[in-house]
Amino acid sequence: MTRRKTRGALCLLLLACALLLRPLPGARAQPFNLVPVESGVPVEITAQVPAGHGFRAETVTAVLFDPAPATRKAAAVIINSSGGVQPHTELFWGRLLAANGLASLVVDSFTARGVARTTDDQTRESQPQSDADAVGGFRFLAARTGVDASRIIVLGMSKGGHTALDVAQPDHMGWLGARDVMFAGHVALTPGGCTTPLRRAAVTTNRPILFMLADLDDQTPATHCLELADRMRQAGNTRVERALYPSVFHAMEWTGGTDYDRNDQNFAACRGVWEPDGSVTLGDPPQNMPGRDFFAWTAAHCVTRGSFVGGDDTTKHHLVDDLLGFLRRHGFIRDAALDALLGDCARFAAVYPRLVCERGHGGRIGDVVALGRILAYGTDARTTTPWPPGCSVGRRSGAVPTASCNTRCSCRPGAADCRVIRRQRPAGCNGPRHRTTPPRSTRWAPPTGTATALRRTTRKLADSSDARC
Repeated sequence: MTRRKTRGALCLLLLACALLLRPLPGARAQPFNLVPVESGVPVEITAQVPAGHGFRAETVTAVLFDPAPATRKAAAVIINSSGGVQPHTELFWGRLLAANGLASLVVDSFTARGVARTTDDQTRESQPQSDADAVGGFRFLAARTGVDASRIIVLGMSKGGHTALDVAQPDHMGWLGARDVMFAGHVALTPGGCTTPLRRAAVTTNRPILFMLADLDDQTPATHCLELADRMRQAGNTRVERALYPSVFHAMEWTGGTDYDRNDQNFAACRGVWEPDGSVTLGDPPQNMPGRDFFAWTAAHCVTRGSFVGGDDTTKHHLVDDLLGFLRRHGFIRDAALDALLGDCARFAAVYPRLVCERGHGGRIGDVVALGRILAYGTDARTTTPWPPGCSVGRRSGAVPTASCNTRCSCRPGAADCRVIRRQRPAGCNGPRHRTTPPRSTRWAPPTGTATALRRTTRKLADSSDARC
């Protein structure tokens, strides 16, 4: 590849990055790409809530954002938090996903049941009701002609995040009477329930799961959710991802700064597990009891009042970037321009460039740039011939690493355009280290013979390097 073509390929990729990072029209007035809130259509869905040995049908309301009803697409069921449907959380995510090509169903689990919020009293709506609402939302979307039923995800915050994790567990879906329902992805923002998970919460449907956690969350502590994510991975789900956001609290989508809700119920100190039959085991020593007794027992033994909430604008932008990146990586969102630019990753035989290509398709801008370097300089050497320990070599076309014990990291004879950046003896070598330039010192002069050797070494290094690199 000529230098002109090389520069052209790199410039093309850098231009693509600039286009991906360009501000959207009207970005000063609206920093996020959202569909108008007025485009949402009110709908009703039916939830089958477990009741005794059967189910009880309950109707709840929802808002559907579907800018292209006739186009077959992925979709999302969004389950509200304990604060109810809010413009800056549930409706925000629904509008964002719709603007990125998904049909978004924002489920309101509260209004039809006569509930405004449950932050100060979780008995107003049970967790199984929220879980059943997610199943009802899935069935509603799957019945629409413009929705691909194999690409429906669930997203929830806090109480809704609890649901997003619950419906990833096959046994629990059987208890909900929904073995025919399988979400294609799960997104849980500061999810509840990590301190009192399902007995077999680590056993999932092996679909992609994204934990989005707040570092300072004192209501649903991130530590327990990270442990749960690790157990899911150990149980075989390799597509569990975790994102931890520093210096923010629960409800980090709120950008108005930190607040303290002194009346909120706080279950952070409660420990236990929910059994497959709907009962719950709590306490030390463990006590098994009917699920209906959960709130009475925890209120008497571990529930406290008050928690900090709030985030900032920077965190919200990171949340958006990470969510959209997760959806791109797993094929729920496709960027036609980016796909056309990067091409088919299968054309790379080596692992490294193929991995970079796939990550670039997922919207990771740094990997788009990295692929630009690979395309410009045409090398797979990093994966086919590893560099010696401690060596870092600037590479051009055809450069393959080699090393000698008493000299330096360099390129094989005849390799074009190679520059040595740093040298260090390979492991097990006892030879001297050489520097590209003599030590800078006016107070000390090397003994006779040493200076000459240094000058000769420097001259050889300069002769073996290409100044154009």
